[in-house]
Amino acid sequence: MTSFFPISHSILSCPALAELIQANYELTKIRNIIFYQAGLNDTYLLTTDTEKYILRVYRKNWRSLSDIQCEISLLQHLDQHHIPVACAIARKDNDYITSVMAPEGQRYMVLFQYIEGHTAKFNQQAETEAASFGHSMAKMHNAQENFYSQHPRFKLDLQHLLEQPMAIIETYTGQHPDHWHYLKQLATQLAEQVNQIPKDTLSHGYCHGDLNGDNARLEQNKLKLFDFDCCGQGHLAYDLAVFRWGARLINKEQQLWPAFIAAYETERTLTTTDKSIIKPYTIIRHIWHMGLHLQLSREKGQHWVNDQYFDQQVQLLKDWNTNNI
Repeated sequence: MTSFFPISHSILSCPALAELIQANYELTKIRNIIFYQAGLNDTYLLTTDTEKYILRVYRKNWRSLSDIQCEISLLQHLDQHHIPVACAIARKDNDYITSVMAPEGQRYMVLFQYIEGHTAKFNQQAETEAASFGHSMAKMHNAQENFYSQHPRFKLDLQHLLEQPMAIIETYTGQHPDHWHYLKQLATQLAEQVNQIPKDTLSHGYCHGDLNGDNARLEQNKLKLFDFDCCGQGHLAYDLAVFRWGARLINKEQQLWPAFIAAYETERTLTTTDKSIIKPYTIIRHIWHMGLHLQLSREKGQHWVNDQYFDQQVQLLKDWNTNNI
């Protein structure tokens, strides 16, 4: 009996995946499949005689079966309410999820529609593109109001967005006690800011969770959304904060944010408390992002996890918090 050394993450064979997909889906002949991107999950691009598709292969233990089923249901719901999204493709047996036993253990995969169009560059048409995101997010939030899934999914609450990332960050800051002390104080402050607001005054529902320029495509001035892997129930203001955070990171917040929020409010009303919680959630988003990257570094490499990284990240958070932006 052959014994293999334990591994944490494998890259599945393209020819083997093509054979598996061809056998289980009503597709025309698959002409090409490439390993397209390594991210939170592994993404493959399939090309058949007539169409393109995206195959997402989830990392082991990244999402539960129930999490994935809920995501698929949300996409179907949004599609039925005329929100342009990349829906999952049903298999021949009318299921949507395929399970394979990889060397590291069980992994799930889902085939999605391919979204045509171009990525928002936020250059010459920056305000127009930001407005497209605002309109689309508001319409998505309106459409999900009556969505219900029998499949439980993780929530975008402070445990997920702040406590879990902080626990990961703590394991990497042993040589940086000053940084950890500041981050711990900041996390406590942010949690208090969120918790002090009466819950019944905040808009709540399903967020995309990661709606940025890379997870949408523009075609004829219409925005199409995809990659709902980070979606979940939470304060809808968090979704807005994600866009603001992305605009801030590329130093275009003053240009993009007013256009985005103005467009959003033409489609959906924001309460005063919804607006007040966007600022802390923007900083919380960055802490979540730090925790995520540090977690993934265990599989993707840790050459960048050094003094310079923590100095830059903590200084960035200090600037944001001190300037109350």
